[in-house]
Amino acid sequence: MTDVRANKAVVQRWWEEGYNGRDIPLIDELFAPDYIHHSNDNRLDRQAFRLAATSFQQAFPDSRVIIERLLGEDTFVVMRWRFEGTHTVDTERWGPATGRVLTFPSTWICEVTDGAVQQDWETWDASGVVQRTRSTE
Repeated sequence: MTDVRANKAVVQRWWEEGYNGRDIPLIDELFAPDYIHHSNDNRLDRQAFRLAATSFQQAFPDSRVIIERLLGEDTFVVMRWRFEGTHTVDTERWGPATGRVLTFPSTWICEVTDGAVQQDWETWDASGVVQRTRSTE
């Protein structure tokens, strides 16, 4: 029998302790070795997801994820969340720091089995994120 509360706790722990708490290595404990992240047109394995999270934290050092809703059924957890952060550091991916506050909503659907995120599907407006982050000058 699936423990929905335990699955929700895995997802919540990743975002609160892993991302917001700046403990990115927690991925190794909470994500399956063959984990796949599906986001818009991208597919990332566990290592690529780690690099993406690190990239956000480098460009937006004060960034955090605010969990707005967390629902679970069987092995699936659905999370509605909002990203907030200030673009204060120059990075290759995000370009020169703009000092702009970036905020965007996202929906994350995860499959969690045996205490680990197996895969997830995320939707967010990537083009809008880049436009709001980059300077218009």
